[in-house]
Amino acid sequence: MDIVKICYFWTSCSLLIFGITQGSDETSFKFLTLPQSSVVVEGHHLVLECAGSNPAFKYSWTHNGAPLIGSYRKYVSGSDLIIRRADRHLDEGKYACVATSPDGDLTETSEPATVTVHWIRDKVEVQLVAPDSKDKISAGHDVTLRCHVEGIPDVKVEWYRNGERLSKTDKHVTKGKKLHVKNVNPNDNGVYRCVAINTAGVVNSEVNFVLRLTGTKWAEIQTVPQDKVAVKGSAPMFHCQYTNYDVLEWYFHDTGPLTNSSSFTVYKNGSLVIHNVDASKEGQYSCVGIKADSPEPPQTFSAQLSLAYLDPMNSSSIEPTFDSPYRILAEHSHSVFHCIAPQGRPTPKVTWWGGPNNTSLPSHDGKLTIKDASLSRHAGYYSCVAENLAGSQRAGFSIIVTAPPVIMSPPQPLTVDEGTRAVLRCIVSSAPYPATEIRWKKGETILPLDSAHTVSHLANGTLVINDVEFGDRGEYVCMVNTTGHDVVVSRPAMLQVIEKLKFSPKPGPKKLELGSNDKIHCKAKGAEQPIIKWTRINSYGDLSTSFPSHIEDVNGTLHINGVTMQDKGKYVCTASNSEASINVTIDVDVVISPKFTVVPEDPIEAYEGYSIMINCAAEGLPQPNLQWDKNANMNDFDRSRIEVLQNGSLFITEVHRGDEGKYGCTAGNIKGLKRVETTLIVRTTEGFQPRSPDDLDPSSLPRTMAITLSIAAGYLLLVFGLMAWCRARRRKRKLIYLQEANNGGVEAGPADASGVNLTQPKETLEMRVKDADGTETAQSASSNQSKRSGYDKFAFDRRNLSNMMLLGSGEFGDVYLVQARGLKTSDPEETTVLMAKSLVRSKDDEALHEFKREIDLFSKVDHAHVVKMIGICRDGDPHYLLLEYTDWGDLKQFLLATRKDFKDKGGQGKPKVRSLSSGQAVTMVLQAALGLEAISEKRFIHKDVAARNVLISSDLSVKISLSGLSQNTYQKEYYKYRNAILPLRWLPYEAVFDDEFSTKTMSTHSAV
Repeated sequence: MDIVKICYFWTSCSLLIFGITQGSDETSFKFLTLPQSSVVVEGHHLVLECAGSNPAFKYSWTHNGAPLIGSYRKYVSGSDLIIRRADRHLDEGKYACVATSPDGDLTETSEPATVTVHWIRDKVEVQLVAPDSKDKISAGHDVTLRCHVEGIPDVKVEWYRNGERLSKTDKHVTKGKKLHVKNVNPNDNGVYRCVAINTAGVVNSEVNFVLRLTGTKWAEIQTVPQDKVAVKGSAPMFHCQYTNYDVLEWYFHDTGPLTNSSSFTVYKNGSLVIHNVDASKEGQYSCVGIKADSPEPPQTFSAQLSLAYLDPMNSSSIEPTFDSPYRILAEHSHSVFHCIAPQGRPTPKVTWWGGPNNTSLPSHDGKLTIKDASLSRHAGYYSCVAENLAGSQRAGFSIIVTAPPVIMSPPQPLTVDEGTRAVLRCIVSSAPYPATEIRWKKGETILPLDSAHTVSHLANGTLVINDVEFGDRGEYVCMVNTTGHDVVVSRPAMLQVIEKLKFSPKPGPKKLELGSNDKIHCKAKGAEQPIIKWTRINSYGDLSTSFPSHIEDVNGTLHINGVTMQDKGKYVCTASNSEASINVTIDVDVVISPKFTVVPEDPIEAYEGYSIMINCAAEGLPQPNLQWDKNANMNDFDRSRIEVLQNGSLFITEVHRGDEGKYGCTAGNIKGLKRVETTLIVRTTEGFQPRSPDDLDPSSLPRTMAITLSIAAGYLLLVFGLMAWCRARRRKRKLIYLQEANNGGVEAGPADASGVNLTQPKETLEMRVKDADGTETAQSASSNQSKRSGYDKFAFDRRNLSNMMLLGSGEFGDVYLVQARGLKTSDPEETTVLMAKSLVRSKDDEALHEFKREIDLFSKVDHAHVVKMIGICRDGDPHYLLLEYTDWGDLKQFLLATRKDFKDKGGQGKPKVRSLSSGQAVTMVLQAALGLEAISEKRFIHKDVAARNVLISSDLSVKISLSGLSQNTYQKEYYKYRNAILPLRWLPYEAVFDDEFSTKTMSTHSAV
């Protein structure tokens, strides 16, 4: 008793702990990715990542401890925080990720991450520090300059004089942002520039300092050349004037002195013109003043020439960004649009243009503000224009101001006939599409925008219903959705559908059990209740309304009391009312369910080493087939000892101990299956040893080897004899052909595998063709012309076929691979590999009908994933159906070759090709499905959809084919039932027992 209590206690605790654990899992949370402290350059983008263990949690962020309010520049995407165009004033600080449970009861906050914005001021200036005035600068004294620039992190400064970088020496001392020039002299004259550098970028000074000491012993600058920004192709001018000089020269970098040419003009007053400026002429230009016999060096002052440029603008130049060229504003709403200036030299100026009158609009820092949006004042096209010396760029959008929509004319009630077209209209006063969209709803279901059955026009509010069905009747409303306003719904409009007369469902073929009581139903419906009558087509082809006494037509249902063989035939069901009359013809067949005439004894005893016969026989209409199974495994027998006889009995020539078990005999025909079982008991025989090739008597081994070698030697002699005979026969036939050719006989040609000459005599000679009865008659070309049929347009000359290789045998005859000439107009002699299906059973009406059905299927279905029919050879027997073939053959062999356990003929286990990826497999299945869809759309049925009947090419594209190698190559995959060869494994019930093939049966062929 105590043990029971302890077990109960531990079970309860376990369940309680499990429940608590399960409950806690729903609200448990931990951060998997925490936001990291980051550095971002001002104007660049930043993503702060955050992720948690529970996908149901919602995420928000805080900035410096306060909830972050999202904007078009800074917003939450999923769980991450996106910062666009970082701003040092707005975005620096501490950010934390906040995760909240769906019910709001649990909140987890991450450790804060610090965001630092690196920046550098875009305006840099060289300033004089000491002395405090240019007038106080004199030779022999020191000069201190400062590079005035701001930025984070600390800025590194480089100094240049006349474009040459100054290194730190005793003469030039740099400290921080300052340059100290000691004991200045005329050698130190020139233009001093600074370059500011940090992680945010590199900025050149805009305002430079000119050091010019005056004196009589050197040239003295009067006009210092200034930096220029020029448009490509223009001719900018630098001005430079000296006093107390003898020579004035200009240099471009280290090239010079410059002289007058097509590129440069140097005026007598010292000015320099650069013609047709391009990128090759950008750089440093130096004006040099030289005084003859002066102990001081020439005086140099430089200026920078830069090309003006302006980057293009696009839709992302205006924030917030949109995918469409429209911005839809609700009436009386407020909006702000920010124009981001493109990169350019000089810095471009941004202005806004637009509105109803396309005028210049007030803006601040590129921001356009619209307050109290109005249709009359704000609707129109707006442009952001960026301008500088290089030109202008613009980006724009249209503003649509919306007012609440008003339904002017709601949809009206409508009555239409089934199968016709219905149109419902909803007339609305509102802003145009896309600001306003009009959708339709039937009942509680919103209709799709565009389908094969219904089409909704968003812009004009029209609903079109094609091929109206009876189920389309009901109430319809239109829903008007204008951006910025509530959805407006119209009053409902009733659509009435007048139902047309139709069968429901349509009667199909019927199999009746002989002697049974059965019914054949025929039902129809329409706007008016129809009258349903049955008739029968008699032996003369006429409709007969009279039935035998055991058949009665009761309100469209045939009651057959005691089915007889005479009830087999064609029956017609006719439904009529005052509007129309329809009928359908069905085939009624009389069958007999399988019935055992001989039942095996149960149980049956047998002795090891002896033979035994297990009898089983059945009758029915059609005659049932018998199948045996052992322990519920079909045909699981040793074929060398166990055989199923033609009468259905199972014969075991030598009973083994392993044969013991349950044996089942199954009789089946189109009406059904019957099964009986018996138990085989095997009695052991003392001293019995089952015969096996591995258990040979050692004393008989020499005799066995002698017999084997004798047989091998005889076989070799036979082969050599046949080779010699064939060679002599071939030589003799060649001489005969040469004699016939010299005498004007027929042309020689290769023979196919069926013994039929693939070439024919010339058109002027008579052609020998077998008639259907097997006799040979002579026909001329003119007589053949009179018997042309609809298949003649597919005629293909069999003289263009060669190198036939047998693939296997099918329902109609052998199937070959052939090489065909004349299919490519570019090279008529180039051959193409095709599949040729021969029709040997031309006397069999059923085979001929199926052969024509395949011709119709592959000639009329034109699709990329269905093989094409190339032609038909009908000018002699056997006929050939020529179909497209691929370089990799059928899909089944390809799939076998990709298996890991693949074994080739040499016993090697390495697959021939790499296994398919899941994506490739899905693509191939989709292609096969598209091919089957194309077949069904043309109202054809493919009765054997399987990997063996699908072709694959080297680019992994598949095509539906039908080789049908059911006699040898793939014989194990077919089953003979009711004198028909069926791919039983994938067929549904109605296809096997009712011979009803449809597009639905194709879909169950999952062998592909």
